Amino acid sequence: MNTFFIKLAEIVSRKKYVYAAFSVVFIFAIIKIPFLFLPYYWDEAWPYSAAIHHLTDNGLSFMPGAIPPDISRGHPLLFHFLGALWMKIFGSGFVSGHSYSLFISILLLISIFYFGRSFFSERVGFVSLLIFCSLSVFAAQSIFLLPEVLIALWTLLSFHSFFKNKKILYMVFATLLLLTKESGIVLICTFITWKIIQALRSGNLFDSSVLKENLYLVLPAVFASVFFILQKVQQGWFFFPHHLDMVSVDRDMLTQKLPNAVAYLFIYFGRNGFSFFIIVSLLVILLKRISLSRNERVILPVIFFFILIFLFFSASFFFIPRYLLCLFPPFIIAGTVLLDKALSKYRIFYLLTVTGLIITNVFYCFHNPDKGEFKYMRYVQVHQMVVEWCEGENLQGKNIYANFTMGTNLKEVHAGYLSGKAFQNIQDQFTDSTEIFIFSNDDFNKPLLEQLLNENRLRLLKHFERSYARCDIYEVVK
Repeated sequence: MNTFFIKLAEIVSRKKYVYAAFSVVFIFAIIKIPFLFLPYYWDEAWPYSAAIHHLTDNGLSFMPGAIPPDISRGHPLLFHFLGALWMKIFGSGFVSGHSYSLFISILLLISIFYFGRSFFSERVGFVSLLIFCSLSVFAAQSIFLLPEVLIALWTLLSFHSFFKNKKILYMVFATLLLLTKESGIVLICTFITWKIIQALRSGNLFDSSVLKENLYLVLPAVFASVFFILQKVQQGWFFFPHHLDMVSVDRDMLTQKLPNAVAYLFIYFGRNGFSFFIIVSLLVILLKRISLSRNERVILPVIFFFILIFLFFSASFFFIPRYLLCLFPPFIIAGTVLLDKALSKYRIFYLLTVTGLIITNVFYCFHNPDKGEFKYMRYVQVHQMVVEWCEGENLQGKNIYANFTMGTNLKEVHAGYLSGKAFQNIQDQFTDSTEIFIFSNDDFNKPLLEQLLNENRLRLLKHFERSYARCDIYEVVK
């Protein structure tokens, strides 16, 4: 009997990080269960849930035109297709939709651990997993019916197969990445550019054997281009025209959007602490002349090169912080590698540093929530009360002016707020025909409210408030 327990202890000791990693993933999933029952919020309410339900109701398809362009936004349809397939199996409610997203998030967490374990050590994989799953940007989006977590998953798996020189797997994952969203081309360009830099350094850039060996890097773009060619034939454009109108390389990009993107990745929500310790680790490695392994010398520069290119790419378009989610897994892994390399010999300091970073991340999940990643929870609760009240007052036929989020909640059945018929006359501007005005502070600002109050005769019908979330319903007095 003693021998049995000794052997069991040895097995547990050898696999301690594996068991610990899966325990963390399991606990994370349990914590997220209550959030599955919240209705959709913001972009997941429209266009993503609307697009996925369109496929669910009208037949599964990857083809351009399977979803009307106004809700597909011209994006490739892999995320929508998989979501519709999931709902065909597990039901079409918002709990099912959020479960689909949570399942992808769990796969991403497992992939982070195995990426760190494969190239560095089990400890790096485990610490990377802990830090990443405590990030507010991931903790909030982990159940959102949005494609960013899936994009992050394909990105990390493409990295893994590229560094393992698994060419078939790379082509599969990189193609899936491009079929989820066009921005995946940045990763492919990163790998190609890196190979060109290596060839220049070795002086064999125009060696035919080198070109043939690396041809596979381009093939995912060739495979995915079929979708966009068909889209051109069907719709008359390769990419959604409205998105192309947002492309700008100008002073505003360099002075506002790029600094905002850099700050969001490296500074906001307590990430300045992580960035600070990365700098400290680099100094320790340089001053103590700590040698890096081959994997560290190869992988870390490529990761930071990708981050640099993607930041410039994101700043060139309409910038939304959640689009940067695909940067966080490689960034956290790379930063953890440097922390582990520089500080692991100082066990107490290393443990305190990692613990402090995780506590800071968790703190920012809930601190100052009106500006944080979890702000949606209270707004969802208030919006539920507003929609219920409007239904009770039979306002379905009224001309209602509301912001994007509230308007979506009133007119989109699949968003999860309506118990009956959708509201038909939702306006995105205040006009002479407006009968009801709904103010919600998740989008409208106070000066706009004051302006409307000063310029119109408005009578307050109902006020709803939960913590920082507030909605006021006004009747326009004619």
